[in-house]
Amino acid sequence: MEERVRVARLVHVLRSYRFRYTTEKEMHAAVRRALSENAVPFTDECDLGDCGVVDFLVGDGLGLELKMQGSPTDVARQLLGYSRSDRVRELVLLTGRHRLGNLPRKLSGKPLHVVSLWASVF
Repeated sequence: MEERVRVARLVHVLRSYRFRYTTEKEMHAAVRRALSENAVPFTDECDLGDCGVVDFLVGDGLGLELKMQGSPTDVARQLLGYSRSDRVRELVLLTGRHRLGNLPRKLSGKPLHVVSLWASVF
């Protein structure tokens, strides 16, 4: 059975890592490296079927999505799709975009945590 990773541990790992990237692909690779180096179990590019493909499924149900671009409406729509999956119990959005910090705190009844690369938003 997959390990249950708590949001606080995931946020700690993400905030303690120095991300260097210019593209979302580089950001994705840096997050993969941070998770691996901290022994955080994850599935990369996890296919949730009709609900979409989340960047990472961490532990047994934390959907981790990375966003450098996109309107708040588009990002919320994408996260809403992930929230409908039975495999996702909570969502974490990692972003450098301040505008995305105003997303709803719950989607389909599941908590959404926004982690900013530049500020202390959680």
